[in-house]
Amino acid sequence: MVATQVADLRAVIFSSGVCDLEAAFESSARDLRWAIENEAGVSSEAFLVRCAHHHAHKIQSETMLLHGRHDDRAPVAQAELFSKALSDSGLPVTLNISECGHRIPREYVRAALRPFLQRMFAPAVTFH
Repeated sequence: MVATQVADLRAVIFSSGVCDLEAAFESSARDLRWAIENEAGVSSEAFLVRCAHHHAHKIQSETMLLHGRHDDRAPVAQAELFSKALSDSGLPVTLNISECGHRIPREYVRAALRPFLQRMFAPAVTFH
């Protein structure tokens, strides 16, 4: 949600996240439902404020989404939904789905991030 408030970000990277809290709440195990209820609330307004895909049009920077195909906390459908919302709003978005669970191994993250970050920041780097 911070990315919706900062217009001059060059790049945004999301990892293993939930973009539709209400859908996540409805499909989650009891302990995660309890945590969502206590931390965020379960009113329609509380869910809307925290649903990143509803606010995707406010993000102004190129975005990378990292997600594990077998994530048991945030289903990969969440990343796919967010990727589509970002793309529909005209943003360049890269969806990188790894063959893992919620915790994406460091080597997978590095392999995905290195080319993305080099492309994002290479024009800003000056060599002498």
